[in-house]
Amino acid sequence: MTAERDRTLIVHFTDGTKLVFTFPRQADRHSVSAKLEELLKHDQLTIEADGTVILIPLTSVKYAQVLPAPGALSGSVIRGARIES
Repeated sequence: MTAERDRTLIVHFTDGTKLVFTFPRQADRHSVSAKLEELLKHDQLTIEADGTVILIPLTSVKYAQVLPAPGALSGSVIRGARIES
């Protein structure tokens, strides 16, 4: 990451490819959970990057990673997990 406040989004697609985005913090840490819930209400992920708008249909997304993990997330999030495989 280029700055302490930068975030990384890694979108893993169903075809095995991935895109990596870095971006500044978008919301204060107390609204991250609400922002994620809002994103999931849509059938596409919309990202403005390098002067273009990228529309990614959620049907083509296998999973996504956000780094670093936000401090404030909803109560439904499992915390302290480790990836084993």
